[in-house]
Amino acid sequence: MDLLVRSLPEPLQRFDTYIDFIGQWKAEIIYEVIITASAIFGFCRGYLAQQVSVAVNSVLVGFLIASVIVIPPWPFFRRNPIEGSIQTLLVSAFK
Repeated sequence: MDLLVRSLPEPLQRFDTYIDFIGQWKAEIIYEVIITASAIFGFCRGYLAQQVSVAVNSVLVGFLIASVIVIPPWPFFRRNPIEGSIQTLLVSAFK
């Protein structure tokens, strides 16, 4: 990821690109809720309209909404900074 960030133009390199562990957990929950809700909504809507395309389109819209919310490293996913280095975390995890 660092190689990719270094290849970007200078103004874009200033943005933080990490998400902390709690932010990853929140992102996963948000993604799952949005996808599940859009699938249930799409199934009901598609059943009432008797068209599979309506259900598929609802799920795709849910996927796009979830992607816009979850993929960028928004500041609310970085509220709990990672303390120490990765080596320190790995050593403490295997003790």
